[in-house]
Amino acid sequence: MINWWNSLSQRERIMVGLGAVLIVAAICWYGVWRPAVYLHRVSAYRHAIALKEKQTVLSLVAQIRTLGPARKVEAAKKPLAEIVRDSLGAAGITPGRIEPDPQGGVRVAANAVPSTLLFPWIAQLQTEYGISLRHLIVVKQGEGTLNLDATFSDGR
Repeated sequence: MINWWNSLSQRERIMVGLGAVLIVAAICWYGVWRPAVYLHRVSAYRHAIALKEKQTVLSLVAQIRTLGPARKVEAAKKPLAEIVRDSLGAAGITPGRIEPDPQGGVRVAANAVPSTLLFPWIAQLQTEYGISLRHLIVVKQGEGTLNLDATFSDGR
């Protein structure tokens, strides 16, 4: 390589040097800068969507809280787990797991729940049965579906 470089004239060395600089600049531009700018724009877009979804969830939570507890008379005779199980079926939600909570309550897990079913179901438990949430984790699974992990306690 050194022999090849030394065999070039001054003018050829300048042209090869400029070509190398252009190649390095093109690699930096198309291999580093453009992908970094693209990823920045994509992450900013996703962040904006996440903020909108957060605001939607917060407003729905506020609506659920303002509804206040009210319970059905016949529900007062049923155990908490039975009420939750029956209301899940009535809402069209298939639970992955329903188990008693050590602190007295019922823990429910469900996958791929449409958001249009999940939040009205939670509101129904609170307004019709007086059942309150002690713990709620909702994770977006896909387009319009959520994973649920919640613990309900009996406010009766």
